[in-house]
Amino acid sequence: MNAKLFADLERLGDDDLPPRLSNFEYLSLSNRPEAGRTRQVLTEWLQHFPASHRAQLTEEIQSGDDIRFDSAVFELAVATIIQFQGNDIEEIEPQIGSKGRNPDFLCRSQSGTSFVVECADARQLSAEDEGKQKHLDDLINAINEIPGKHHRIYFRYSDRPPLAVRKSRIQQLIRNWLSQLDENADFGGSERLEFDIDGIHYKCDPMKTRSEIKNIVGAYGRLAAWSSSQPDSLRRSLKKKSTRYGDLSQPYIIALNAPSCFHPHEDLFDVLFGTPAVSFDPKNPLQEVQETRLNDGVWAGPKGWANTRVSGILLASNLGAWSAAMRNLWYFEHPFSAHSMDSPFPDICCIRAENGEVSVRDGTPSREIFGLEAGWPE
Repeated sequence: MNAKLFADLERLGDDDLPPRLSNFEYLSLSNRPEAGRTRQVLTEWLQHFPASHRAQLTEEIQSGDDIRFDSAVFELAVATIIQFQGNDIEEIEPQIGSKGRNPDFLCRSQSGTSFVVECADARQLSAEDEGKQKHLDDLINAINEIPGKHHRIYFRYSDRPPLAVRKSRIQQLIRNWLSQLDENADFGGSERLEFDIDGIHYKCDPMKTRSEIKNIVGAYGRLAAWSSSQPDSLRRSLKKKSTRYGDLSQPYIIALNAPSCFHPHEDLFDVLFGTPAVSFDPKNPLQEVQETRLNDGVWAGPKGWANTRVSGILLASNLGAWSAAMRNLWYFEHPFSAHSMDSPFPDICCIRAENGEVSVRDGTPSREIFGLEAGWPE
């Protein structure tokens, strides 16, 4: 692995890049101005990361594995937030706790309070989702086998396919559509292809290109970025991290990266404090319906307040290498933590639930916290 995060090399336009690049490879090789700005910011963040573990984090980012890349970039972003908010990182992977495992960061706040931060990426897929992702990857590779001349495709789908896809049928539909496209058709026009196969809805939009095409899929993604599985992902990550290190004898903060940028703070509130519900007396239809919450929260559980070793949660909305200026941040305080502390992130929105009331202290946009211009990296 290169000790320098991004090597000095000749960079290429999207039409000249080789197929099936990892996230790091694309970011490293692309000559897009946005890629250059992203490389610059990640390099600057890495210079703030403690020198003792800089090479190790660089290796994770350069690994070629997209899951390791995303997790390492999130860890780097969290370390940057900690420091840019006036705290110090005193040790990486400190040997503390009662279970022989090492959390990510031992920190000290501006007021001198020692606290621990552990990163958790709720975007990582379950075993079922990994299977769906493999089917999707196979489909994208099959579509990229279609020769292209004037257009790339913006390919979208309603869900990742749960079963092996009828790739030849989808290839045929797209080939026929491309053969009938006007040479000057472009994104935003009326030449969209839509079809349904095995219960999944697909959309293809043309993107005009002026150079030779090696990969016909120019971009792809879900038709609806929000998924009902987000609360499950948040709950699964929090339950795993809340008890992972035993008693740390000091404030413990989980930095959590949500899989969606659509209202993750609302989903997290329900995950922590219980699923919203209503109560009523079926024998008395005139009685007013009462709003309440089920006792199924990670913090407000069936036996009362739970996971009190956790002091708070720093929540990010699908924060990644390209999106630092476009994502929101929130800090949730545990109302009955065994090791409570004031938020060490003075510029981040703070949410506190106490005595049945919720108080919110407004924060500043993430781009200001990271010191980025509006619209970065455009």
